Amino acid sequence: MKRSILLSLFLIYLLSACGSVPVQTIPTSTVEVFLPTETPANTSTPTLTPSPTSIPITIITADNATQLVNLHTFEDQTSSNHAIFSPNGKFIVALDLHYLEGTKNLVYWDTQSMSFLPPLSFEVNPMHSELLTFEPSGDLFATIAQPEDKGEQILSVHQLSDLKQIDSVEFQNQELGHVVNDIEWSPNGQFIALGIANGQVQVYGLDTLRRVFDIKIQPREANSVVQINAISFSPDSQLLAAAGQDEVVHIWSTSDWSEKSIIEDSATPILDIDFSPDGKFLAIAEAGGLHVWDMEKGTRVPDFHPTYKEFSVSYSPDGTLLAAAGNDRHVRIWRTDNFELVADLKDHKARVISLDFSPDGQFLASGAEYGEADYPPSVILWGLP
Repeated sequence: MKRSILLSLFLIYLLSACGSVPVQTIPTSTVEVFLPTETPANTSTPTLTPSPTSIPITIITADNATQLVNLHTFEDQTSSNHAIFSPNGKFIVALDLHYLEGTKNLVYWDTQSMSFLPPLSFEVNPMHSELLTFEPSGDLFATIAQPEDKGEQILSVHQLSDLKQIDSVEFQNQELGHVVNDIEWSPNGQFIALGIANGQVQVYGLDTLRRVFDIKIQPREANSVVQINAISFSPDSQLLAAAGQDEVVHIWSTSDWSEKSIIEDSATPILDIDFSPDGKFLAIAEAGGLHVWDMEKGTRVPDFHPTYKEFSVSYSPDGTLLAAAGNDRHVRIWRTDNFELVADLKDHKARVISLDFSPDGQFLASGAEYGEADYPPSVILWGLP
């Protein structure tokens, strides 16, 4: 059944290619890669070469977002509830971790041919299915892993093409017995930041793979812990924001790591944050709702505060759309000029905890955690029919 659906979608796209299809050119930045990327001698390893038959790009806009459909649901192929697009938009990548079966794979979905590539297996043990971040060129990614000797968990950097471990770093203190909740590679390729459950924010420089910033947010009340749930670099990499259980967003300058501002505008724990592509706004998803902070004015954007419990929030690449999803299993999309609700997507069977737009704005991937026994973790690829 799935194969026939995908074939039908593919034929539709081929027919649409005969017409005039607008193509959005996404600028790419030149990023210095600090780590070696030699190609292994084993030529039998699958490589990430997309299908030569590409699908015409139709960008998701405020005008056509109401037409979004479930193009594919990833349930049988991966146990992950998080999937992210490669920086070139050609692949969806998810960690597939079956600890009872002993399998630790990276699963690839080719967005051009609408097909899976053979999964690849790790030599180290990834720790969390949601912790994966790409280096801006897309050649490398980082995750939290544990060596096969069961030593202390590490920050592990890999090639995307074959999962070869390029480098790794042991965390430089004893605090990291706590869970790492978020990981992000800066847009300029120079830093990897971690948000940790004990209230720590750590940043590692990619030129030396050494820690360049380490702070532990102090709780407001005694005998409590500030859990960092989300981190986000500004698009120009000049700012790093972190937020969590203490209902506060802390923002630091990446030039000298001084604290630039504190946003104390939430009344419930903050679950996710995302800078707009122009860096002028910060979307804040929390247990009590969703709002947007104007970075230039230092105030909340008025008349926008939907009261859904949102676990994930994401701007579209051009900044004209804002998607959020959470406890009620819905994925909602608003336009950002007047915050009109333009899409309400309802196919998930459990709460939705991850969102990611493709870099070209053609797709939106949403991930749901375990539901009831009949509902395993799932990722849905949304797009235009």
